[in-house]
Amino acid sequence: MNPRSLCAAVLLGVLAAGPVLAQPREQRPAAPGGYLFLDVEGRPLPFQDHAAVREALLKGTVLSREPIGRGVAGAERLIGRGVAGAERLLLEHDGVRFRAAFRTVDVKVESEPVSGAKRPKEYRDAAIFEAAAYELSELLGVGRVPPAVARSIDERAGTVQIWMEGTRPEVELLEEGSLAPPDETSWRRQKQVMRVFDSLIANNDRNQGN
Repeated sequence: MNPRSLCAAVLLGVLAAGPVLAQPREQRPAAPGGYLFLDVEGRPLPFQDHAAVREALLKGTVLSREPIGRGVAGAERLIGRGVAGAERLLLEHDGVRFRAAFRTVDVKVESEPVSGAKRPKEYRDAAIFEAAAYELSELLGVGRVPPAVARSIDERAGTVQIWMEGTRPEVELLEEGSLAPPDETSWRRQKQVMRVFDSLIANNDRNQGN
């Protein structure tokens, strides 16, 4: 069994140990755990299911845009390495205004061989990976990746992903000593799913601020 097949098998095993969303994909809430996507005023968006959120991301009119990490409080730690070529958009759809992240990065980097390897290590960071991770998360029933779609804005190809309003990086909660999950067992199970899913999608940039 190759490593990715093994990761998929482990992930399915972890999921089997806990509750899995059974509703059809288009009828599920856009995010599990009771989280509601919010508008710019902090009110729940009138659309919360997957199909409606993706439609709003695809068709929403861009009202404004700003670079992430420059003037967007906390965004640099929230987005992490993906801050390269990323912007926060203010979109409007059917009279509702909400925010989203727009990424256009697509870079490939080669580093020197490590641990006696003969070939250099190749790394690619591409915006389209956001949409791919979302789709895979839904196919596996993980349901932990915010909706993301492929979209071009001003002739620049990238991805648009719903902005998680009212959230904070784990590292800030730890620094304050205020990270106290109400159900420790459920919290650890969710972290296990996250780590296995990271392995499956080759995400090697996981940290408490990203």
